[in-house]
Amino acid sequence: MSDHTMDDRALLEKLAFTVIKGQVKDGTALTQQGIDQGINPHLVINEGLVPGMDVVGELFRTNQYFIPEVLLSARTMNGSMALLRPLIVGHVTETVGVAVVGTVKGDIHDIGKNLVCMLLEAAQFKVHNIGVNNTPEKILEMAEQHHADIVGLSALLSVTMPNIGKTVEHFEKMGVRNRYKIICGGAPVTAKFAKECGTDAYGANAPEAVKICRQWIEEKRAR
Repeated sequence: MSDHTMDDRALLEKLAFTVIKGQVKDGTALTQQGIDQGINPHLVINEGLVPGMDVVGELFRTNQYFIPEVLLSARTMNGSMALLRPLIVGHVTETVGVAVVGTVKGDIHDIGKNLVCMLLEAAQFKVHNIGVNNTPEKILEMAEQHHADIVGLSALLSVTMPNIGKTVEHFEKMGVRNRYKIICGGAPVTAKFAKECGTDAYGANAPEAVKICRQWIEEKRAR
């Protein structure tokens, strides 16, 4: 049971609707209203923005939404994130681990990846968002350069999903696979596919991905 009132719940539902409809100004205004009402920023994200984007993702997958609609929804979410980001990452002092996160080769989608990056930062990770269309070689180079504990791989297209496996294979070929925990996610990705690719975990959504990463760090510290 969430710890916010029905008034707050109504606001979060309205916020989700603005994301679905791509109403940038209304979304920003509602986010500011939520902040002013004292709603926990994590609730604004997890019970307002994320449910809205989940609906957008489903509409996109079922061909009811196309790129223009998704971009409007992304702009709405990004407008809200700009207000929320300082509130949830502004007071982080200790870094618990290092994560390198990117979209695989051939894929230019970054909405979900960017949300994962922000939530990881809020969870006290040092995050290196390496963008989109990353080759296996580039991903490994960034992981080594930043001394990553965790590598996050994203794919939103079924045709780019195999590049998750190719990235894992490259890490294995270079003899460094056991240095990193690798998690993957994205609309077409499944837990079964993630396991077949040789990744360590599948993140069904951004909060779940962050939870898994925190567990890995806790396990590492306990050794």
